[in-house]
Amino acid sequence: MGYEVLGGRSALLEASGNHPYVMLTTTGDVTGYRTDGLLAWIDRDPARPMVWALGDGPAAVEFTLAMGGGARWAHLPHLTPEQAAPLRSDLHDDWDQLTTWTAPPPVPGEAAVGPLDADAEVDALLDLAFPASVSRPGDPRVRRWYGVRAGGKAGGELVACAADRSRGGAGHIAGVAVHPDHRRRSLGTAVTAALTRLLHAEFGNCSLSVMSDASGPRRLYERLGYGNPLARTTVRPAP
Repeated sequence: MGYEVLGGRSALLEASGNHPYVMLTTTGDVTGYRTDGLLAWIDRDPARPMVWALGDGPAAVEFTLAMGGGARWAHLPHLTPEQAAPLRSDLHDDWDQLTTWTAPPPVPGEAAVGPLDADAEVDALLDLAFPASVSRPGDPRVRRWYGVRAGGKAGGELVACAADRSRGGAGHIAGVAVHPDHRRRSLGTAVTAALTRLLHAEFGNCSLSVMSDASGPRRLYERLGYGNPLARTTVRPAP
């Protein structure tokens, strides 16, 4: 199949109508490609070469096989395991990117959310509450961590956190975690709402990711105005 080469980031943004997902993922050395039903791009970062695609899932698999040699990760339209099989991946994660273009309604506890400079505490909380988080202190993609301390008091135990991973003109939240002993107190709602409000004021949009089978977090985010789900599958193509 032939692919029209679009060029770099500006061409991809134009082709996608400035979609926040494309804004967020095209800040490196990217080259865009297009064919019927598919918009794809490759990030040539030598540390994390990746393929990204929007549109038809099987066409994205074909593109990755044809053009994505050496890619360590591929973030593609939703794929069944059978559709992804040609990539011979040892990982298959289904998730949705949710986006909002409005500030959330006020929620209780927002005032207690503030910026953090305690990397060790954030790491310890993530180890306990969200060990699979790919966002961690020291990650260069994170602009800053935000959180809530027990009782809303300075010096209290860190009980909830979230990362500002905005880039490329798109607001983005990651690493939302709540201490297991402090769940069901709406702390996740408070930290997500506060950070969403902050990033919406800066960018006019904000997104976050949620695993496809995580119905509880999804309901929380939807109550805060997140929607417009973009169904994704992440795989690690075999060399």
